[in-house]
Formats: sequence, C-alpha cells, structure tokens
Amino acid sequence: MKQKKSLALRLVTIMLAVSIGAPAGFAAGAPNPPANPSGKPSTPPAPGAWIARSNEYAQIPLKVLAKFNPEGAGQIGVEGLDREIIDLKPQLTARFRKAVDDAKLALQEKMKTEKEPAVRQDLEILIDSSDDAAKGIELTEKYLLPYISASKIAYQGIRALLDDQVEAARRPAALVRLKRYAGMEPGYTPLTQLAMDRTRERMKISGLL
Repeated sequence: MKQKKSLALRLVTIMLAVSIGAPAGFAAGAPNPPANPSGKPSTPPAPGAWIARSNEYAQIPLKVLAKFNPEGAGQIGVEGLDREIIDLKPQLTARFRKAVDDAKLALQEKMKTEKEPAVRQDLEILIDSSDDAAKGIELTEKYLLPYISASKIAYQGIRALLDDQVEAARRPAALVRLKRYAGMEPGYTPLTQLAMDRTRERMKISGLL
C-alpha cells in the first residue's frame, strides 16, 4: 500500500464528487484503495517520481474544475484564475457532463500505458470519481430544482482573494471579479440573473424537489 498520496489527487477527488446542482460546493469522497492480491507487503517507489506523474494526470480533471468553478480551483492552488468567475451560462448541466466524460476518457487512455502500480491506483480513483460525478449530475437533473446562491458564490469568491494569507499582489483581482459578478464588464451577465435563469428554466418541469 502506498505510504503517501499526491496532493493534487486528494484535491481532484473532491472536485469530481460535486454535482452540478451545487456548483459552488464540494463533496469529498473516494473509494478505498484496492487490496494487494498477493497478500505480501509491497515496497512503494520513490515518492517524488510517482507523485509527479500522478499530479500530471490530475491536471486533466483539474482543468474541468478550473473551467466551471475557477474560484474553487484557485482556492486549492491552481494559479492564474484570480479574475475568473463561475460558469452559470445556459446548458450548464450538459456542458459540465460532457467535460467530465471527456476527462474520464482521457484518464482511461493514460491507464492503458501507465505501468507504475501507485500511479495506476490514483488513476483508478480519478476514473471512479468521474463516474460518481456523472451519476450525481444525472440524479440532480432528474430529481432536483436547482437553487444557486449568488450571494454565497460572490462572497466566497471575493473573500478568497482578500484573506490575510493571500499575497497582496493578488488582491486587486477581487475588484475585477466583483465587476464580473455584477455584469459590469463586457461579455458578462450579472451572476444573480444567471442564477435565476438556471432555476427558472427548470420550473416548467413538474415533480422536481
């Protein structure tokens, strides 16, 4: 069994467990590592080598998070997203589902050539988490009327940049992000309007909780 797990793997596992019904929140969870079929203790490879490659594979689903929820991606260490804001544009569920499915296919392709057991285990966790995310999207779409708290999204997005632990050079991006939330920059619709639109377009479907 591995003695150490890649940081990116742990963070991406959280992302892939999210359902589109709560785009600003994350649900943690990952399957237990598979048992060693030989029953003999295994010697893990040098941590630096396999962790680096596992982190590289983890970038595949991290890009999904960065695209749809850059605020959340920024909070777990993805750089260059301080001015970006959550995607609540039309066809959100379908676009998110496709991105998750594409990420899963890419991970499965990596699995075909990856030989290191420790890295393969991480890939298995990522692929399983992709399945969990897809199922969450399916169930949310089938049963729930979405409610998106625009105020919570904006508060968390701004607070993440104005925290005392954040470098001062990053803080001006909070103003850019705020203007985008408010729809005050070209090409941006107010976050409140997008949140209402995503709820109202589902109100015509009867039986949703």
